[in-house]
Amino acid sequence: MPLSLHTHGPPTTVLAAGASAAVVVSEHGRPLSTLWLPHPPVIPLIAADFNGDGLTDIMALTAQGLYGWAQVQRVGVTTLPAVLLTLIIAMAVLAWGAHQQGPGQLSRAVAAGTSKAASRRLRSTEYED
Repeated sequence: MPLSLHTHGPPTTVLAAGASAAVVVSEHGRPLSTLWLPHPPVIPLIAADFNGDGLTDIMALTAQGLYGWAQVQRVGVTTLPAVLLTLIIAMAVLAWGAHQQGPGQLSRAVAAGTSKAASRRLRSTEYED
């Protein structure tokens, strides 16, 4: 049976069911999910949104009862692009800050650091006898 993953979307997958299992196959022929049926269904599987989340769910009516499988939305897919975007923005801010400081200011800061090191006090353990 043609199956839409979203309630009002076009059918992009196929649901094939047997006596002990059902499989959702993509339009390219790749299995997306396998459902193991606890008992043989007495009528064809029902595809509907029974939990109201906008995604098509699957129900099986058997002699022992009604079984349902709900799709679960995962938002982890956007995590990697968000981290990469944050890293790119941080690198751009650091590059802009280094560019705004200018090479003259940077060399003066290095020179000031070396002059401080030359004029520091010696500790009692650093004196030469």
